[in-house]
Amino acid sequence: MKVGIQLYSVKDMIAKDHIEAFKKVAGIGYKCWEVCQLYGRTDIPWNYGLQMPPEEAKSFVASLGVEVVGSHLTYEQTQDEAYLEDYLSYMEQIGCKAAGLGAAYFPYMDMDDLKRQCDHFNRLGEKCKAHGMRFYYHNHFQEFQRFGEKTVYQRLMEGTDPGLVWYELDTYWCMRAGMDPAQVIRDNAGRICFIHQKDFPKNFRNPANLYSYAIDPNANLDRSALRGVSEPDGFAEVGTGCMDIQGILDAANASGVQCVILEQDRTALTEEESITISMNAFRRYSGIEWD
Repeated sequence: MKVGIQLYSVKDMIAKDHIEAFKKVAGIGYKCWEVCQLYGRTDIPWNYGLQMPPEEAKSFVASLGVEVVGSHLTYEQTQDEAYLEDYLSYMEQIGCKAAGLGAAYFPYMDMDDLKRQCDHFNRLGEKCKAHGMRFYYHNHFQEFQRFGEKTVYQRLMEGTDPGLVWYELDTYWCMRAGMDPAQVIRDNAGRICFIHQKDFPKNFRNPANLYSYAIDPNANLDRSALRGVSEPDGFAEVGTGCMDIQGILDAANASGVQCVILEQDRTALTEEESITISMNAFRRYSGIEWD
């Protein structure tokens, strides 16, 4: 399994000088990239994640020895057929391997809506396949809300076509939903193509499980719920917190996961310092393939 980075981890660096930011990320050792658009910015040409025309982007990442393994879309963008076609065409041209949906929300116990979501994911899988890519879905904590006897995550797995829809398990948010990330990976072997990794601070003032104190397990969960629990000091760099990252990596390797991808949602450090600490930690774990 290789190490990658979700470029959201360095969004401020990218906004300041994207070329310099990309060179620094590659120089630190991240050679598998999940590209990230700068959300809400309509003034940036080619704002799909690399901010340059596809021919230029392809040659630029090749010059850095970088592989674009994935990318993220918003839910609204997946419903805009014209935007989606432009986006997927761009990603195909730069050699991106997969396109992912960064988040969706599921009205509590609304099984009809859940089925519509699964059907939508399957259609996105078909569109990505037509461009030579995979479609995958990235979780936060809301996918581990229980709808009856099963979590939303289980129901998504059951309701989507394994040949069209894969998953990117964010192990931090999975853990913050009261789950064991390694076990979730094992339970869904073959469906999880990537994992997102960061860490949870040691001796944090609140419990890890958000459903135990901050989130009503019977509520309709939306973006406001995520914003409310994304505490600035609730994230730690890889290897500095209390998550069993080696155990997660072992489960991921045994289950066919292709890449562990750093996604540092928040940090008290500079972004360059943060991703450097995490890279140094990744180099201490076993089961990681280095070119």
